[in-house]
Amino acid sequence: MISTALIWFQSGGPWLYIIGALGVLLFMLLFERACEALSPMWKASRRRAYWREQLNETYRDWSLAEALEDLLAREKKRLTAGTTVIAGLVQVLIMLGLLGTVSGLMSAYQAQTNGMEGGIDKALLTTQYALVLAIPGAFFHRVWSRRSDLLYERGRHLANEFMQEAE
Repeated sequence: MISTALIWFQSGGPWLYIIGALGVLLFMLLFERACEALSPMWKASRRRAYWREQLNETYRDWSLAEALEDLLAREKKRLTAGTTVIAGLVQVLIMLGLLGTVSGLMSAYQAQTNGMEGGIDKALLTTQYALVLAIPGAFFHRVWSRRSDLLYERGRHLANEFMQEAE
């Protein structure tokens, strides 16, 4: 299986190695974000207990409004961590796939005497591989963005509940 993968990478040309490395990085980041999305921290009861604990311990000298704003800002930072990198990797993968296509087509035209299959195969292989990585990356980036927006709004709602309780 490994030898088949190595042959596949070699037939795709040098761009496929770069695309492969970036694809591994992308899916590591997507896995980390998926673990964050499924974290028990985001369950309403745990979140409420955590906020209450933070307000009583860490933020006890702060005004309630400032403490809640800081808690929300920390959650926003936690929710959006890595998403810019994921979006950037998806765009880079698409561009590298197109670059592989162009370089493969150029080598195909340069090697017309030996036949065009090798260059066209390289062009299509790099494009296919980059798109196979970029499409799920773009999809999961969008899903996580929507999920983090929803969790942030729930946090804002929780902050409003704490403000009403304090009144």
